[in-house]
Amino acid sequence: ATAAIPARGLTCQGQVILLAPYFEGKFGDLEITAELDYAFGTTEYDAAGAKDRDLKAFSYFFEGAYDFGPGTVQLGFAHSTGDTDYTDDDIESMGYVSPGADWAKLFILNDDSHGMNTSLAGVGNHIGDGFGTASIAMLDGYQMLYAGVDYDVTDTINIGIIAAISKADDVPSGMDYDDDQGIEYDLSFTWNLTKNLEYTAIAAYLDGGDYWKSRANGGVVDPDIDPDIYTLYHKLTLTF
Repeated sequence: ATAAIPARGLTCQGQVILLAPYFEGKFGDLEITAELDYAFGTTEYDAAGAKDRDLKAFSYFFEGAYDFGPGTVQLGFAHSTGDTDYTDDDIESMGYVSPGADWAKLFILNDDSHGMNTSLAGVGNHIGDGFGTASIAMLDGYQMLYAGVDYDVTDTINIGIIAAISKADDVPSGMDYDDDQGIEYDLSFTWNLTKNLEYTAIAAYLDGGDYWKSRANGGVVDPDIDPDIYTLYHKLTLTF
């Protein structure tokens, strides 16, 4: 990506149409949420002889949540299209248009508040560094099934658990490329100390798959890359 993308020129102009229908519905204690982002258009590059590229990409998620008194159970699936062929005339990765930085469902794979979104063996996570970057995992897209539980221990304390199994939507063919990104487990703790002060702690673990070992090393599994990641995050928020 770092060689093929700049070869078309450092600047471009595009005409892109984004359709983003969504649905939110509550049926008793069951809540359904779904959203689809579909983008299409054309991009023109400034380099001499560089052909226009057609954009056709989409992402969506579907989530069901069930309330049981002080707690909520959720189950969902998210999919963002990827494209590992950087030299053809089609752009099919949703990462070029909308990396999904605001969703942040999983702390390691979908968030950018910890800095790992641009590291992870140089591959980055699902959102990379946002627009205009060539983060590999962002361009590869993903398919992710997740489930979680949130529980209000008291009126001011909430504990949440979520787990997700993820794979890359598209990886290069041949070599030892693998689409298995592994399973992430997150444990969160939120405490509203006062009306204006909130403390949040997140303990996250990624039981990483061979995707990271092979994608970071040009399709050859690197045994020296350890894709298992632990992180502990604290945040104190004051609003006024």
